[in-house]
Amino acid sequence: MAKVEFHTLALEGVIVLIVLGLNLITRRFFCRYLCPLGALLAFLGTKRHLLVVQDQESCKECGLCDRACPLGLSPSYGEAESSYCWNCGECIDICEQNALNFRWKGNGIKKEKLPAHSVRNGFKGSGSKG
Repeated sequence: MAKVEFHTLALEGVIVLIVLGLNLITRRFFCRYLCPLGALLAFLGTKRHLLVVQDQESCKECGLCDRACPLGLSPSYGEAESSYCWNCGECIDICEQNALNFRWKGNGIKKEKLPAHSVRNGFKGSGSKG
């Protein structure tokens, strides 16, 4: 039977409480700043060629896209173009102004507006449906 050291258990409990407290200040604190999987996904996000971009003229700053983002990003402030965005398209679906769209990244590639449903169906469902 393993011996439990209560002084280390208390230290672990304090660390958990600190991380939970920081979640009150910054949404998804652990996922954004401490999680190694989050770091790997953010690195891979720097290599993607498809971005969610905002048309600032169409945006009414209603905040619906910010609340819809499962990662806690703020697409209304341009955070959907960051490396943390997974291109799930939830913000695009909920935007009533059509201010958010998928676009291909530069490097000589013409920026072309794509329909959200065609891009998401290709990525979201790939491999999960027979």
